[in-house]
This record gives sequence, structure tokens and C-alpha cells, in this order.
Amino acid sequence: MLKKNKAESIKTFWIGTLGLPASIEDVKSLADVSLYRNAVYLILNYALLGLTGFFFWMAAARLYSAEVVGLASSAISAAGLLTMISNLGMDLGLIRFLPFAASNRNALISSSFTIAGIMAIACTLIFIEGTGIWSPALSFLLVNPLYFFTFIFVVLANSLQTLAGQCFIAARASRYVLIQGLMIGVLRFIPMLLLALLTSGLGIFWSWGIAVVLTALTSILVFMPRVYNGVNFLPSLHDKLDAAMVKFSIANFISSICWLVPQTVLPILVLNLLGAEQNAYFYIGWSIAGIVFMVPSGVSNALLAEVSKDEQKLRQEVRKSIKFIVILLIPVVLVLLFAGNYVLMLFGKIYSENAFNLLCLLVISSLPLSLNYIFFTVRRAEKKMMQVILLSAFIAVGTITGSYYLMPRLGIAGVALGWLICQTTAGLFTFPYLLHRFIKHGEG
Repeated sequence: MLKKNKAESIKTFWIGTLGLPASIEDVKSLADVSLYRNAVYLILNYALLGLTGFFFWMAAARLYSAEVVGLASSAISAAGLLTMISNLGMDLGLIRFLPFAASNRNALISSSFTIAGIMAIACTLIFIEGTGIWSPALSFLLVNPLYFFTFIFVVLANSLQTLAGQCFIAARASRYVLIQGLMIGVLRFIPMLLLALLTSGLGIFWSWGIAVVLTALTSILVFMPRVYNGVNFLPSLHDKLDAAMVKFSIANFISSICWLVPQTVLPILVLNLLGAEQNAYFYIGWSIAGIVFMVPSGVSNALLAEVSKDEQKLRQEVRKSIKFIVILLIPVVLVLLFAGNYVLMLFGKIYSENAFNLLCLLVISSLPLSLNYIFFTVRRAEKKMMQVILLSAFIAVGTITGSYYLMPRLGIAGVALGWLICQTTAGLFTFPYLLHRFIKHGEG
């Protein structure tokens, strides 16, 4: 009897309090909800890029030498970093402010694209000029004019196609983001074989770059006019650019840097403290967990678009987001906790033996991570960014410090434990806030 009452209590909480679907019909009805539909598009985009990326590098490893693969992966990683820097946090700024910019929508979009374009060129030039200092292996970009201009153009295109994707999210037309991901994912394969026959140089980077450029052109010339009628994309800077958006974007830029720090520093830390072999196990485990992290990330971006369109629906949309994350995340977490070793076996038995504990801890961290993502989105919707910056900085510094202390004692599992502790500690702050304001009571 006691067990039955306990089961009923759990059912009441999950179905009654959170409003989770109780039948197949309820699950099917989720497709009619804008938040869920756009979140699924974004999650599928992340998954598609991850899956095609896996086969892209597998093909690259067979067609090119290890040296070329290493140089190309470094160049692509650098291009991604420069893209993030050049967008100056305007990616989330567009999602937050574009829905209310009916009167100066053209000014907001064209100014954002122009600023991002100028920053992309400037940051890339600085990076190339300084490769001898921070990335000597990429110094060939400075001495070879073809590589020099190609790299600049690809970073510019990647920055613009990224901002176009954020504009689609702001319009709750995330299906175009999925199409962007499909284009990049598929098109990068087409030139690879031909370039492998014609050149022993950076054919891998050019293949990726061609896909990015074609996606950028299609997004700006074909998709954007469909989503935003009457918008022109001539380079221009308007004095109507919202000062609030500038402040918001800068705050987002700072918090994005904080989120980027662990991803950049941890592999280097593992390499230096534990060696290249352990770093390989860490990279695979972190990559698999990263796919899980895409669930709260996609839902959070869709949530920001929804509440930016109608701020009065904040509580309603937050509850929907929590519900959807639970529906998607819990089964994935359980599968990886009980069968993650079999997933790792796809990379070899040695990965299963060395990375399983790491993967389990990272997967568990997705639960407090989800709460923190939702909390950050709520504060972004309210344009209150200080807590977002402080918590992001705490997680970054805490993860690196904790990992440095724990790794000599626990190996790569120490990195995951440090990450889990920091996400959980932040969650101890964000969960009571979300529980009180959005789950149990009204907004107040």
C-alpha cells in the first residue's frame, strides 16, 4: 500500500505538477506547440551536424594524411572561435530584440550583419598576423595568399550564416536552421574527394568552407526574404540600433566567453596533466555528453524566441520548456547510464574501459545544466544579465580549478566531477528560483 501511494505521489508530481503527457495523444499534440516544434528543429540541427561531422572526419582521415587532418581541424576550430568573437553576442541579441523591432527591423538586421562582418574581417586579420605567437602551426595562412584570403572569406561567411540562423529562431522559423545544418552537413562531403585528387593542401578546410559559403549565400538571398519581407542586406550602420540590444549583446558575449573557457582549456589541461592517450578518452566522452547537452540548449533558444515574442507568456513557456526537457532528457540519461559503455564500444573497448565513468558523471550533470540553461534564458528574457555572467564565470573558474585538483586523484573522471559539482552548485541557486516562481506559484 505504501509503495502504491508513493508511486501515485510521483505520478501526481510528474504529470500533474509539470503537466507531462499521460497518453500517446498527448505526445502527438506536442507537435502543434510552437515552442516544442522549434526546439525539435534546433535539437535535430545539432544532432545532424554532430552525426555528419563524425562521418566527415572519418572520410577525411581516409583521404588525407594525419598532418593535413590536424591542420584542417585546427583551422576549422579557429574559424569557429573567430565566428563567436565576431558576433559579439548579437546572436542571442537578435533572438531577444528582433521580435519587437517591427518599425526598425531592417536597421537592426543590416546593422548587426555589418558589425559582425567588420568584426569577422578584423578579428581574422589579427589572428592571422599573430599565428606565429599563438598558433605557429597555422602560420602558412600568413605566407600563402590563397589560404590567407580563403580563411578570411570563410570566417566572414560563417559569421553571417550564424546570425541568419538566429534571425530564423527569432521569427520562430527554426526549420530554416535545420536546413542550414543539412546544407553544411551534406555539402562539405561533395568537394572533398575532388580536392583530395587535386591538392594535398587544406582540401578538408576548403570543403567545409565551400559548404559554409553556399549556406550563407542561400540563407541571406533565399531564406531571409521569405522570413522577413522587405529586409535589404546592404552593409549599413544605423543610429536606430537599440542601445539596450548593444548592452544585452555585450553581456551575452561575456557569458559566452565564460562557457567557451572550459571547452577550450580542459583538453589542454588533460593533455598536460594526464597525457595524449587520456585526452583521447576525455574528448570522446565529452563529445557524446555534448550531444545530450544539445537538448537543454535547443529548448532554451526556442524558449527565448517565444517569450521575446510575447513577454506575458513567460511563466507558461518556462513550464512547457521544463516539461519538454524532462520528456527528452530523462530517457537519454537513463540509457547512457545503463548502456553508455556499449556506446563507447563503438570507438573501441579501450574507450569503454576508460571513459565510461567520465560519461556517466557528465550525463548526470545534464540535469542541473538544464535548470541553469532555463534560468539563464529567463534572465535574458528579463534583460537582467548580471546573474548570467556571474554564474557562467563561477562555472568556468570552478570547473577548471576543480579539474586541476581532482585529475591527479581521479583521472579524467575528475574533470567530469568538477563540472558536475559546479553545475549542481549553480543549480542549488537556480532550482529554488524556478520551482517557486514557475512551477509552484505564479510570477508574482
